[in-house]
Amino acid sequence: GYSFDVPRSRELFGAEMAERERNIQELETKIAASGDAEALAELEYLKGEYSFITGHPAYVEAEAATGDKAWRKIMLKWRDIAQRSYQYRLIATDTKSAFRISDIYQDETGNEWFYPVSQWFDTSKTLTLIATILLLILVVYAIVITRRKEVYIRPIAGLQELDNAIGRATEMGRPVMFVPGWGTLGDVCTIASLMILAQVAKKTAEYDIRLINPHCDYMVLPLAQEIVSTSYSEMGRPDSFNQNDIFFVSYDQFPFCAGVNGITVRERVATIFYMGFFNAEALLLTETGNQTGAIQIAATDAVTQIPFFITTCDYTLIGEEFYAASAYLSRNHDMVSMLKAQDYFELFIILGIVVGTLLSTLSISGFIHMFPLE
Repeated sequence: GYSFDVPRSRELFGAEMAERERNIQELETKIAASGDAEALAELEYLKGEYSFITGHPAYVEAEAATGDKAWRKIMLKWRDIAQRSYQYRLIATDTKSAFRISDIYQDETGNEWFYPVSQWFDTSKTLTLIATILLLILVVYAIVITRRKEVYIRPIAGLQELDNAIGRATEMGRPVMFVPGWGTLGDVCTIASLMILAQVAKKTAEYDIRLINPHCDYMVLPLAQEIVSTSYSEMGRPDSFNQNDIFFVSYDQFPFCAGVNGITVRERVATIFYMGFFNAEALLLTETGNQTGAIQIAATDAVTQIPFFITTCDYTLIGEEFYAASAYLSRNHDMVSMLKAQDYFELFIILGIVVGTLLSTLSISGFIHMFPLE
């Protein structure tokens, strides 16, 4: 087959076409004089190439252009079409290592080349767009409702006992320890943990009890120090804040675990909060706290560690209860509204599951096919 490359300017392309015409004329003169067979074959190729170029839609459209800029725009358009066009072939197998390749697919008009058509958005994701719009509406509705009245949030036992746990430490004259887990600033669970730390720090400042906060990530440490300092200042007790009680232990997993266990035993900690992501150290930490008689409240999104926390801790926040804790404790309107919007959206998801199950039971699959499959 024939093809041709297009230079950057109309002038250069015109020069190349003029060169092709001269080559054709020279070969015609040479063949007329000598009848050279090789020259004849070359002449046929050059004539075919010239006819292909001059008959190509890109050339015809570009020749009608009035300026070099318009000419270049037309050529770039056709080059994009040539680069992005594709053909279809099917490869069939009998699952026994035998393959058969079909002929190139052609449509009703006999065309075998296809070009992608631009769309505003992927139509297979229409339901996703509808769900996004619905979520935005629910968020706005939740914000309006939350600012008008006090909304109901389901009681969470571990958070309801937070005051009692810190109060117990105050009565015993022993410190409270907050372990933010094994995470970095890039982890959502770490951010959620620090938001809970702010509320715990306000309570320890109110009761004037010592708060110990060991860390395994030196990037989280200064942020935690600033959060606790701010919480103490908001409660009017900046003098009670001790920056040395918020410290870095180790970046390695089990040295960090050993350090926290040592603090638990030496300081005779009365209340321990485990809030964040935990790995194999979870059971080692909570067993030590259990042996010292400390009240332990845990919260994590690590599915593999939840059974160990439930077994060894007094209270455990499971899954999204962990992320709802900051809104539950602070009662901040923005946080509570986001929490309520999420609950409303989950109701629609549950409703969709129930409707889909009933329709599928009745052999009506149209509703399920509305959902995109990845």
